[in-house]
Amino acid sequence: MRNTLLTLLLAALLITTASAATVTVSDVTIQRDSTGTATITLTGADSGLSGYSLTASVSGTAARITKVDFPAWAVIHSAGDLPASSVTLDAVDLNNAVTGPSATLATLTLSGINPGTGTISVTISSMDDDTGQPITPATESGSYSVTIAPGGTDYPLCDGLTLSISSITSKSATFTGSTPDPDVWIVLGTAPGKYGYRTANITVSGGTYSGTLESYPLIAGQTYYARAATPHGYSAETTWTMAAAGAAPTTTYGTRADAFQASNMSLLTLWDYTLETGGETFGGGDTGTIIFISLIGAVAFIVLFGRAGDVIIPLEIGVLTIGIILPLLAPEFAEIGYGLMVAAVLGVAYSIFRKVV
Repeated sequence: MRNTLLTLLLAALLITTASAATVTVSDVTIQRDSTGTATITLTGADSGLSGYSLTASVSGTAARITKVDFPAWAVIHSAGDLPASSVTLDAVDLNNAVTGPSATLATLTLSGINPGTGTISVTISSMDDDTGQPITPATESGSYSVTIAPGGTDYPLCDGLTLSISSITSKSATFTGSTPDPDVWIVLGTAPGKYGYRTANITVSGGTYSGTLESYPLIAGQTYYARAATPHGYSAETTWTMAAAGAAPTTTYGTRADAFQASNMSLLTLWDYTLETGGETFGGGDTGTIIFISLIGAVAFIVLFGRAGDVIIPLEIGVLTIGIILPLLAPEFAEIGYGLMVAAVLGVAYSIFRKVV
């Protein structure tokens, strides 16, 4: 009988100890379109913790749970679908890492949607200590507050209005979404909550809309923030970054053109490279250059021959004159002289041939 009473007394003590545990949620203040974290903590767990299953919930529509982080001791863990206003969390301590009396159960990330306040509560489905005994902790809810950033503007949300951005390039982006209103447009800017550009009204079909933002006001590599808007409110803010612009194309016109430009477009440099380019057609070098100049110079003599029929004397005078002044010419013009002499000699020979024949 005495042993039975002792066993019951010990069990009562264990239950009382376990029941003294408390699960609390910390408070958090969030700016709209930003995030904050609230920690779920267990205290008074003198017999340790082997695992738990609980549900975390936020009241109101000003914030949503968007992420859950579990502590390192939770080797096995799971969380329900997010984002949501309520999520179920499960965790198991396989390595007996939590021996009490306190432990972090999870960290919730909340996203601020609209200015307002609410509570963050937890409901315990099951919780056991290291001996396998159930823990029935008390719970203390936390609170959250969503505020507007300094200098920001209140953008009341329109239920059912959404905005998504896709097909992003360096100069365009496609937007799509749903809307309960027949009138919708997009506002955007380069800072959260600050929009300096408004599109024209967009055609709505069957409660959905789509379109493309292109060129102005978009800049390659810039990050943008946007909302869909109707007369009854706005969507949640969406952000994206434009693709970076590609490298400017490099056009190579050749070393001669580059040298001509580097010489401040000197006419002598242009002449040299013109002769070189033309001479390459006839084999290059001095021979090719002389042939090229001869052909050009011969055009004038051919025209004179066609008009007068006999240009022997003018051509001979030209050969003598060029031969006299050739030593006096600058190197840049010596090739011209040689070319003219060759053209003149050819002209004399051709004229004599015509006379004989």
